[in-house]
Amino acid sequence: MKSLNEAINGDPDWFDVEVVRQRAEVEEYAPAMDFLGWMYQEGRGLNKDLCKAYNMYERTKLAGEKKIRGNTAKIYDRLTEPEQLVASIVPQEDIQRLTPDAGIEKEGEKRVKLHVMKQ
Repeated sequence: MKSLNEAINGDPDWFDVEVVRQRAEVEEYAPAMDFLGWMYQEGRGLNKDLCKAYNMYERTKLAGEKKIRGNTAKIYDRLTEPEQLVASIVPQEDIQRLTPDAGIEKEGEKRVKLHVMKQ
């Protein structure tokens, strides 16, 4: 909570950022992933990076969090074309990592539609 408050109220130090990053990226704690996405979006304690913010928000959704801080459709529209390509690939890799059997049935391959939702 201290690290969260430092980021919201001011400029967090490196330790506060690492606490949030640890909870988000290593422990895959959905509220921390959402907050890390916000930190990337706003440039709080980290360099502003909309592509990383978008990917964190998408990972938050994959983790089951219903309400997120950012609007992924608006962020996606602000990305450059190469960033949009990367942004569309990373969630697919996360899905494969979370469910290695996704897309494969016992009798053969199954096609899975993975695209960026605009709404």
